[in-house]
Amino acid sequence: MTLATLAQRHPRLFDQLIRIDRAPAIAWIALQAAALAPTWWWMARRLSDGSDDPLGILALGALAALVWTVRAELRCAPRLGCLALAGVGTLLATLMHTGIGPLHAAPPLAAALVALLAMAAGLLAVLPARFAAAPVLGLAVLALPLLSSLQFYAGYPLRVITAEASRWLLMPFFQVQREAASLVVDGRLVIGDAPCSNSSVRRASSATGASRT
Repeated sequence: MTLATLAQRHPRLFDQLIRIDRAPAIAWIALQAAALAPTWWWMARRLSDGSDDPLGILALGALAALVWTVRAELRCAPRLGCLALAGVGTLLATLMHTGIGPLHAAPPLAAALVALLAMAAGLLAVLPARFAAAPVLGLAVLALPLLSSLQFYAGYPLRVITAEASRWLLMPFFQVQREAASLVVDGRLVIGDAPCSNSSVRRASSATGASRT
């Protein structure tokens, strides 16, 4: 069936398809952003509970300002490769948030990373050709609430070294054994806090009789 035949047999359907095809690019960006709502909700909670610095808002603001500045130049015919990546990434991020069948939900930070990269791909699909991909992808990654996670994981080796040094200093006076980044001093557990430890973790450890440094 040709387009001419389709237009003759189903004129209303053909008109609707034309309207969809002529929808402004910013409407498709807004639709993708709405599909990624679980990511924005998680990021908002992460920032509002004080567990991370709100620096990612600046990166998101920069992306929004970029799109708004060039809104009149957005491509009517998006790059198909970037558009496909945006669609697949959005679907993958949704499945990572919710899980499917025997597959459990992925860590929220990993799902958010996929979601923001998918959003960046969606922007690259409609941005003018003069914009390079690297800055857009970089801003998307910087929008993630990463500081507390980096402090926790990157700080772990330092906490292990500190615990081992403390063990050697305390050995002449106490019975000391190191367990990962913690110490057992005369049978009492002494935990070296990660930088992002919160009050609920402290209360839970207090309930077990553990000490903290």
